[in-house]
Amino acid sequence: MNTYFDIPHRLVGKALYESYYDHFGQMDILSDGGLYLIYRRATEHVGGSDGRVVFSKLEGGIWSAPTIVAQAGGQDFRDVAGGTMPSGRIVAASTVYETGEVKVYVSDDSGVTWVHKFTLARGGADYNFAHGKSFQVGARYVIPLYAATGVNYELKWLESSDGGETWGEGSTIYSGNTPYNETSYLPVGDGVILAVARVGSGAGGALRQFISLDDGGTWTDQGNVTAQNGDSTDILVAPSLSYVYSEGGTPHVVLLYTNRTTHFCYYRTILLAKAVAGSSGWTERVPVYSAPAASGYTSQVVLGGRRILGNLFRETSSTTSGAYQFEVYLGGVPDFESDWFSVSSNSLYTLSHGLQRSPRRVVVEFARSSSPSTWNIVMPSYFNDGGHKGSGAQIEVGSLNIRLGTGAAVWGTGYFGGIDNSATTRFATGYYRVRAWI
Repeated sequence: MNTYFDIPHRLVGKALYESYYDHFGQMDILSDGGLYLIYRRATEHVGGSDGRVVFSKLEGGIWSAPTIVAQAGGQDFRDVAGGTMPSGRIVAASTVYETGEVKVYVSDDSGVTWVHKFTLARGGADYNFAHGKSFQVGARYVIPLYAATGVNYELKWLESSDGGETWGEGSTIYSGNTPYNETSYLPVGDGVILAVARVGSGAGGALRQFISLDDGGTWTDQGNVTAQNGDSTDILVAPSLSYVYSEGGTPHVVLLYTNRTTHFCYYRTILLAKAVAGSSGWTERVPVYSAPAASGYTSQVVLGGRRILGNLFRETSSTTSGAYQFEVYLGGVPDFESDWFSVSSNSLYTLSHGLQRSPRRVVVEFARSSSPSTWNIVMPSYFNDGGHKGSGAQIEVGSLNIRLGTGAAVWGTGYFGGIDNSATTRFATGYYRVRAWI
């Protein structure tokens, strides 16, 4: 059985990389704790005659040779959607490129055999694409879809309420003239579901956030995913959401995505409470993996509440693509993190941390700008070097707020304002960022 402890830590490398175009996969956990991937295998990116859905599982740290879930002679299966139902049944869905039909398959023996259960005809739509991790919502099991008819674009679901025996169209998340497509959904409890969608071709540096408070019955468009330091007008694709806890037990949402302009897979985090309230407050992006790639579809699982193990499908040409495995450990994610905010010497600032108790550790950082590449740790201490004297930030920690009293414009790296080592410049203004752990 492939459990948490069977997988090497800090593993980044090729998972499934052969002379095929392997792409558009979903990763999930078997009922026995093992990990698996369902993905598309073909000889080219799109429009070929041999695109098929395949299955591989992690056995002793090595991904097994893929076995076929579905194939259609002379036709091309595209993106794969799916995951594990609460019963242990595995669901896999994909769209046949030539016909536009969405086909749903299930396995009750951990991927050994598969049975076709449902076909959604294209009907009058230009396309219906299954894409993303499937999930349970109340009594329903959901497969994400995106569709278009003329200039009307939709995000919607296929649903089953009988354990995957029968399927039908369910909730509509969005219908309008904005071409949202690849969407990741994350149920977080109490009827709340978060969603983040790709916008059209991905250009513009934006991903769109939606929320439902009633198990997907109604949806609110929360606006673009917003962070203090964004992705400019870069091309962003394939958002993928996960749910983790800090060491203090505070729930966070993790967003992984690929920036095709910088050729990086990044992640951002946000406190769950912030994500429910709106689309702003995502942290700075953190690189996961970089390589020349025109694509980069990501799927991941959370192990032990804080450790993400995932696969990034990296495309190197129109005929070659494969899965790279990565790990992100988020146990040290802070329970509170502010944006960079403007400060000046000898001033007082109050930040509401919302933790309902006093944090046990607080770190204050100083930078010259609100989008820094380097910064200093601010020391809450007094010093006198004979020629200069002053203090760093004085920190008051309480159950509701963190109060900061900035020190003088002093000499010495690590104190308020820091120091430019080449010019020995002291700074009287700048930016602070505050992080706290409970």
